[in-house]
Amino acid sequence: MGATTAEQSPRLKFPENLDPSTILFNAHRVPGEHELFIFGTPLDAIRAVENGMPIESVVAFLTPIVSGQQLEMIAAFLDEHKIEGVAL
Repeated sequence: MGATTAEQSPRLKFPENLDPSTILFNAHRVPGEHELFIFGTPLDAIRAVENGMPIESVVAFLTPIVSGQQLEMIAAFLDEHKIEGVAL
């Protein structure tokens, strides 16, 4: 994954064989039954951690627009990890 600092589109670039809509950034660190914050970009999640938010509390989508499939993915993730709600 790469990111541009300029106002270019897309801001994040991925390898051709990677579908970013299937990935929830930092999900592997969420232990379950824990407070969860969903950020708009991985960079926003990283900034939150740098400002003191626990790393196991933040996730982000890798796409600028969240699809219905991604909403289903986060719903399944919440159920699987027994998380009752999130902050956006």
